[in-house]
Amino acid sequence: MNSIKLWGGIISSPVDGFSKVDAKTKIALPILLIILLALISTTLLLGIMSNDGYKEALLRTQIVSFQEKGTELSSEQMAAMEKQFNSPTFMVITAVSTVGGGVITYVLMTAVSLFLLKLISLIFKQKAGLKILLRIFVYIALFSIAQMLLKNIITLVSDYGRILARVQSTDDLRYALTSSISLAALFDPSSIGKALHYAIDLLTDVFNWLYYGFLYAGLRGAAKIEKKTALTITIVFALVMSGIGLLMTVLI
Repeated sequence: MNSIKLWGGIISSPVDGFSKVDAKTKIALPILLIILLALISTTLLLGIMSNDGYKEALLRTQIVSFQEKGTELSSEQMAAMEKQFNSPTFMVITAVSTVGGGVITYVLMTAVSLFLLKLISLIFKQKAGLKILLRIFVYIALFSIAQMLLKNIITLVSDYGRILARVQSTDDLRYALTSSISLAALFDPSSIGKALHYAIDLLTDVFNWLYYGFLYAGLRGAAKIEKKTALTITIVFALVMSGIGLLMTVLI
């Protein structure tokens, strides 16, 4: 079946749509489309990163970082750092790392997710093949990409100059470029804490619910797993992935 039609069938009737997915379903085109959309989404931020406000914010985060380590930069060192941030080489490195990093992150997260879902399925005595699970992840990745696109578009059209002007730390800079499309947008991470902010975002972002809802449909339709077991696997997988995300948020 045509990949686009299959996607449409999955969206309109998830379990029935996924029932048409098997180990031989072609996924080259969906993967290319997802990577293309991920590249487009990531590229949206390059304009902000070339903005003077972003470079000034980046410089402040570096100065604060050195100060926290007990090192005061001289005016000459700050001037040299500012020159570096404004150099064409730095912009090329930023563009390559941003775009390339986005693709690499997607591939790594898909690999980790595939391994964990397979492991959890085995714990519940389900023998869903890796090929089937990979295809489920490829087709539900559309929701993750849509989430990323929407967040980056909101960042792009927001008053990011004013937001960047308040940046003092690396965390501030990260949140300045990451717009929430959930109730987390009402709270300042520095006030309520990164962990609570992450939890609010996780629980109130409709795309997260869609992602796991369609994962459940994939386990039912493509992997042919019974309702109760598919729901249990989905919940356990969601909790594990949420825990990993929370840990990364707190540590990084």
